[in-house]
This record gives sequence, C-alpha cells and structure tokens, in this order.
Amino acid sequence: MGKWLAAGSIALAALLVLLWLQIRTPADAATATPKPAPAAAAQPAPAAAPASDFTKAVGTIAQAESQPKKVATDSDEFFYLFQDVITQAASRNAMQCYHGGIHSLQRHEKVKFKVKDVIKNGEVTITNVEVAEKTFDDPELIACMKEEIAKTHWKDDRLPDYAEDDIVLIRPGSLANKFSKEAMSYEGSGPDFTKQHPLANPDTAPSHVQPPQ
Repeated sequence: MGKWLAAGSIALAALLVLLWLQIRTPADAATATPKPAPAAAAQPAPAAAPASDFTKAVGTIAQAESQPKKVATDSDEFFYLFQDVITQAASRNAMQCYHGGIHSLQRHEKVKFKVKDVIKNGEVTITNVEVAEKTFDDPELIACMKEEIAKTHWKDDRLPDYAEDDIVLIRPGSLANKFSKEAMSYEGSGPDFTKQHPLANPDTAPSHVQPPQ
C-alpha cells in the first residue's frame, strides 16, 4: 500500500511541473524582447535634372545675339569695311617714309608690293610683303615702305575670317600731296590734305570705315 502512495505522489509532482512549464512559456514569450527590424537601406539623393532642350536653345540664342554679326565676303558692306580700306591704309602707312627732298620722285615712278591680306577674329593684318616691281632705285625708302605696310592693322569684329593675295602699288611722287608725312602733319591755312583720305581723320571718316590703329 505504501508503494502505491509513493508512486502516486511522484506522478502528481510530475503533473504539477508540466502544468507550471506550460503556464510559464507563453509569459516568457510575451516578455521576450523582439529583435529590431533591419534598418531600411538609405535612398540615394535624386540627381539634378539635366537642363532641358529649351533652356539650352535659349542659352545658345542669347550667346549668338551677343556676338557682332559677321558680314558676308561677297557683300557691299564687306567691300566698304575691308577691301576699299586695306590698300588705302597700306599706302598711307608706306607714304610716311617719303619726305621729298633727296627722296623726290616723279609722279610716274612706282614700287609694287605683293602682299597677303588676312582677317582673323576681326584682326586685319598684312603679311608676306615682298617687292614685285620698282622703277626707281632707293633701297632705304623701299625698305621703310615695306616695313610700314607690314605694320598695317586694325580690328573690326564684324569682319569674317578671310585671306587673299593682293597688290599695294605706291607712286610716291603722285601721293606726296595726300599721304606724305608733311601732308599728314600740315597745319597751315591752305588745303587740309588729311581730310581727303577716310582713314586719316576719324572725325571726318565715313561711318562704315574703321580707322587702323
């Protein structure tokens, strides 16, 4: 009889332990600290939107309008701004070397120079100056004229890039009353020869002419 009582006590104890475990497990589960959810991946900052085609077009037009309009090489304006000026400017510069006196020449005497007229970014220059023909022998005068022709220069942003071979014909005796150093600096009461040339006096030059610097 005692054995049965002992066995019953053990079984009852086991049942109580099982019930305690079943009661505690949900509570532990409820009080357990949940694991933090993984942080969401950082979103990259949106890239700046590229300029629209319209914005680019407006910028291009504004830039083009800010630049001086180039004249066409086959236009009258190109003739008046460049071709009608370049040879006159070169002749005027060359005649600064002629002073009469020991350099006195007859009206028919001449010296002809082969040159290349160049326009680049609005800058007008004369290059490759070489004597092509001469009817008088004055190395000092001719060398001075060659140097002065090569110095011919002015700037006009309206002129397009351009280059051409040209001839500068100087008749010192014929041009003495117009372009010689004495005529250009004359301040007497007689005729003012400087005003006969559009490049000699900016105050009287036609509006389409840009005096060389």
